[in-house]
Amino acid sequence: MKKYYDLDTPMQRMLATLQETGKEEELYTALEEEQATIHVYPVAGGGILFSHVPLDQEEPTIIESQEPDTEIPLRRHATTPGKEPPFFLFFLLILGFFLLFDMADSQITALLTPIITVTLIPKAHTITTTATLPLVSGESSNGVPGRVLPELTLTQLASTTTTGHGHQDAKQATGRLTLYNGLFTSQFVPIGTVFTGGDGVQVVMSESVTIPSGTPPSYGQATVSAYALKAGWGGNIQAGDINTTIANGILVKNSPFAGGQNSRDYPIVTQADIQRVVSTLIPNLAQDEHAVLTSQLTAGEAFANPTCISKASANHAVGSEATTVQVSVSETCLAVAYNQQAVQVQASRLLTSIAATHLGTGYHLTGSMQVTVKQATATQTPVVVSLSLLGTWVYTFSPQEQQRIKMLIANKTKPQALQMLLSQQGIASVTIAGIAENQPLPEDPQSIRVLVIGG
Repeated sequence: MKKYYDLDTPMQRMLATLQETGKEEELYTALEEEQATIHVYPVAGGGILFSHVPLDQEEPTIIESQEPDTEIPLRRHATTPGKEPPFFLFFLLILGFFLLFDMADSQITALLTPIITVTLIPKAHTITTTATLPLVSGESSNGVPGRVLPELTLTQLASTTTTGHGHQDAKQATGRLTLYNGLFTSQFVPIGTVFTGGDGVQVVMSESVTIPSGTPPSYGQATVSAYALKAGWGGNIQAGDINTTIANGILVKNSPFAGGQNSRDYPIVTQADIQRVVSTLIPNLAQDEHAVLTSQLTAGEAFANPTCISKASANHAVGSEATTVQVSVSETCLAVAYNQQAVQVQASRLLTSIAATHLGTGYHLTGSMQVTVKQATATQTPVVVSLSLLGTWVYTFSPQEQQRIKMLIANKTKPQALQMLLSQQGIASVTIAGIAENQPLPEDPQSIRVLVIGG
């Protein structure tokens, strides 16, 4: 079986040449057949020359040898006492020594050279902007394919208990009194005169009056205002309840008295009651509107927030006495349907262009771009779609750039390396681990490892 060696030294290349040419086995065969002195010479180009005589002799000198008692391969037993050891055994020993030394030297060098870690945090920029795109009926590089959906009107009803509180103070009934005078002279009746009706209700004149004299067969008469002495429903007397004659023959009669009321508390409708119902109905209407509008979309379409006009009405006005109030809310909406993929493409193109203009090369979008359709105004011409765009761009270090960074800071002190790195494009912050403050970095870039965080 052939052995293979690392061809880093002349000795190793010589042994490899022996193996490749097959002369190693010939050498063993010759040594087994006859114990003789063999001269080994390296040849330029990597070959080996075997000779029974030294190359500096003109005539070969024959050295006699004796046959061994037993035929044992020379490479498997010690040399015969008194005889010179074969040169090839020394050659093998020296070769093995150099191989072991070379391997140990490589391992020791690797162990003594530390791996320095350079941690980079790349620069990141978040770009936000808004844009408006016109709505077009077909494909366009400057617009968004879409359409205005048919007008939608929905109505919902709901009732609620009123929460307002009304208060009514007691009121006195009011009416008029007519006084008749049958005397030939006028009669005066002062303010505050009290008259009592047939049901016991007392009324008071609220003004003074002079009643002209009568002319038979007619009576002189005058009419004055009056009010019930006691507030409440009881002061609401019918006409003629007061039919009495006072001194001097004056006759007093009344017209109906009204407006008397007792004090009380009662529920009334408030604006908060109506608004509470409206606030409950609006979300329900929005759900129904969303369902109806969604049913009108085709594949790949979405609709922007609709423009809606709401109207609310109630069966009782604010301040009215009522225990419950019924509220009706109706909404009329206009919505715009648009092609989602076209919006994404246009938005990506716009934001990428802005990033390239402001950041330059080397930056790449990280994560996904956020595109929000805020509104599409269907009531104006042309219809436009309003967008909100957001994306984050991070500087990216290619393998070539990382290798350039290693070569840039190799053999530099830690402060020098930090200063140089911070002046490079796209680096927000940097740390170097595995080295003292003023110690130089390894001269070999392979001993420097670059770690990018978040890039």
